[in-house]
Amino acid sequence: MTAGDGTRHWIFAASMDAYSVGLPMTYAYWTGSWNGSAFIADDLTPQWLDWGWDWYAGVTWPAVEAPETKRLAVAWMNNWKYAARDVPTDASDGYNGQNSIVRELRLERQAGGWYSLLSAPVAALQGYVSATTTLPDRTVNGSTVLPWNGRAYELELDIAWDAAANVGVSVGRSADGTRHTNIGKYGNELYVDRSPSDLAGYSLVPYTRAAAPIDANARSVHLRIFVDTQSVEVFVNSGHTVVSQQVHFTDGDTGISLYADGGPATFTGITIREFGTPI
Repeated sequence: MTAGDGTRHWIFAASMDAYSVGLPMTYAYWTGSWNGSAFIADDLTPQWLDWGWDWYAGVTWPAVEAPETKRLAVAWMNNWKYAARDVPTDASDGYNGQNSIVRELRLERQAGGWYSLLSAPVAALQGYVSATTTLPDRTVNGSTVLPWNGRAYELELDIAWDAAANVGVSVGRSADGTRHTNIGKYGNELYVDRSPSDLAGYSLVPYTRAAAPIDANARSVHLRIFVDTQSVEVFVNSGHTVVSQQVHFTDGDTGISLYADGGPATFTGITIREFGTPI
C-alpha cells in the first residue's frame, strides 16, 4: 500500500488466535518489505485490526477509486471459542454470527515512526441513514438516560473528563437498566463489556469484556459506535483502534445512557444516525 506520506509498504496479515498471550483472537498484521523471496517485517510484534472478540477471517480488497492507497475489509463476527455452541436462534433461523460492516483501510505514519492501518466505516453506509438526531451537550456525574430509542444506528460523540476514573456509553439498554453493553475508558483500556447483555443459553463467559490499549493519561476520546440487531462495532479516535463484539440484544434493549464514575464528564457532539433497516 501507499501510505499517506507517499511511501510504499508491504503488509502481511492473517487471522490469529493470540488468546494464550493476552492478545486478540482476530486479525493481526505486520508492515515491512519484500526482497523478492521473503517478507521482512519492520517489527515482529503484530498490530491488530480489531481488539474485540468477534472480527475473524477478515478479507480485504483494493478500493476501485484508489487501489494504491485504500483497501476495504469485512470479517466474520464470531469466535471459535464459542461459535459451535448451541444458541436459541440456531433452531429457528440458523443464525450464529454475522458479517461486520465494511471498513476502509488506509496506511499512515505514526508519531513514533512506525506505520499503522487506520480503519473507518465505509462511507457508503451514510446512504442508508433514514434519520439523524442531534442531542444537546451535557455534563454527567453518575449516569443519565438519553431521550432516544432504536435498534440499528450509529452513535457519534466526544467525551472529555478531568478526574473521572471510568467514563462511557451504554447501548442496548433495557427500560429498567438491567441489560446493556458498556463502551468506555478505564485506566489504560478502551473496553466493550457485553456481560450485562448476555442471555441464558448463549454463555459467552468468560469472553464478555474486550479491551484495547489507550493512553492512561488521555482525558478525551472520540467514538463512532455502530449498533445493529446483534452487534456493536466501536471506532476510536482516528480509527487506529476498533473493538467489534457480537451482542445478543432482546427486543426491549433499545436505549442509550451515558456514565461517569469518580467525577464529571462532558459529552458533546452527540449525533445519532438511524438506519431504517438493520445494516
